[in-house]
Amino acid sequence: MPLERQKAFDWKIALYLFFGGTGGGLFFNGFILDRFNLLVSAARSAQFLGPLFVGLGCLFLLLHAGSGFKTKIHLLFLRPGTSWISRGTWIITIFLLSSLLTVGLERGSSIGWVAVVFSVLMTIYPGILLSENKAIPFWRTPILPILFFFSGLSSGLAVLLLMVPFLSTPHDATLALALPVLSWYDLAIICMQLIILWTYLGANAKKEITISESLRLMKRPLFIVGTLILGLFLPLLLHLFVIAGGEPQGLVVITGVLLVIGGISLRFSVIKAGVYLPRHSL
Repeated sequence: MPLERQKAFDWKIALYLFFGGTGGGLFFNGFILDRFNLLVSAARSAQFLGPLFVGLGCLFLLLHAGSGFKTKIHLLFLRPGTSWISRGTWIITIFLLSSLLTVGLERGSSIGWVAVVFSVLMTIYPGILLSENKAIPFWRTPILPILFFFSGLSSGLAVLLLMVPFLSTPHDATLALALPVLSWYDLAIICMQLIILWTYLGANAKKEITISESLRLMKRPLFIVGTLILGLFLPLLLHLFVIAGGEPQGLVVITGVLLVIGGISLRFSVIKAGVYLPRHSL
């Protein structure tokens, strides 16, 4: 029986996955840096941009759903006990409310820790959304939410790094301390992504025809060049250069851009690799 490539999830869903996970990672990284008084201006801007990124992702999700769906949004809140879509709706809503309150309230408010917990859930949920699809074996794995969690943290850090040159001065006392620390932090995240991807792509040991075809579709230039080379290996080398004593300030923007490219490419690659047997219904 011939396989079919899924068409239910398109570029709009891929961008939703990216902005949703990145928004969660952006807020998480900004909140933690702010609590340690590192890159405070960029950290607080990251906390503000986090919910905005998630909101932008939700716009792509609504665009994908179509105009007829707008009158049924309230129904998404009604089945959190049985539906991951309903749980995701609550996760998004609580994150948006708590993160915006955190930005508006005085520093140290306990609501910030609620926002941090739900920012972590925001990085994980896009992977759960795909892994709950029973028709596509390549997606139906607990590895995917873990991969998206680390990718969300890394792409969130990327956006934060892109803000650093505009919100910090070269003589900022914390800049020389913070950037090597962030290099170690993202180096660990990148290594985790490489280990998870190695495990994830090793799923061909199952010898399922759908997974084999998904792997073939996954291993294309978008993933090989965009995700692995530009989004993981090059940032890893740049981080090692900084850790070895290289000048980090000139590399901040380059590293941030590469990480964003990698995050977007990963999500598009996973979406494009979705195949199923026609007897299944998406």
